[in-house]
Amino acid sequence: MRWSIIFLFLFSSQGFSQTIFHPTHSFKVDLGLPNAFANKPFKSIMQGLVQVVPYYQYTTNFGLSFGGGASVKYFTVNEFRLPGKVKGGMSFIGGFVKIGYEKFITNKFAIDVGIRGGYDYVISKNSYEMANLGKPHTFISPYIQPTIGLYLMVDENSGFCLSLGYTFQGMKFSADELQLNEITGYDKNQFNKISQIFTVGFGYSYYFKSKQPN
Repeated sequence: MRWSIIFLFLFSSQGFSQTIFHPTHSFKVDLGLPNAFANKPFKSIMQGLVQVVPYYQYTTNFGLSFGGGASVKYFTVNEFRLPGKVKGGMSFIGGFVKIGYEKFITNKFAIDVGIRGGYDYVISKNSYEMANLGKPHTFISPYIQPTIGLYLMVDENSGFCLSLGYTFQGMKFSADELQLNEITGYDKNQFNKISQIFTVGFGYSYYFKSKQPN
């Protein structure tokens, strides 16, 4: 018992004497696999391939963070879920702003949580559209994405993270988005739910400047 108390005291003393890293300016990149959720036709027909999110972030002395950047997502069409084996995909290309909170627990480990909000320029290009319309179908879709990143620093400027995000995409997926005559096999109410996307991936952060607390 006595040795346990001594160990806890030494550990606590070391923690209080250690100066925790405090970031200011950083450039981050997330690379993940998007998975369709909620809207059943969207979940069944569209298969997420990749999401890439580069962005800049500024963190205040209190941990409050602000940022903005670009986002690219790509989904392929599951040709076996549609009649005629429609081939193609759907690209989501957009920008966003972010507000969040970034906290270094130790000099090696940090948590970054936030909410991204923005708009996507969606490009739907498949074999049916090209054969019948001669061009892709495009439209605008707003979105909100809560995120969390668990960072592990590899040196004084760089860290890698496990990133998670859940996107509420302002798009009710239906035959219109793919420019098809109809999509059968689903209840009409299932088309009315907004599309949602759960993304799991990895990230990288480069910290240009750091501050030490006074």
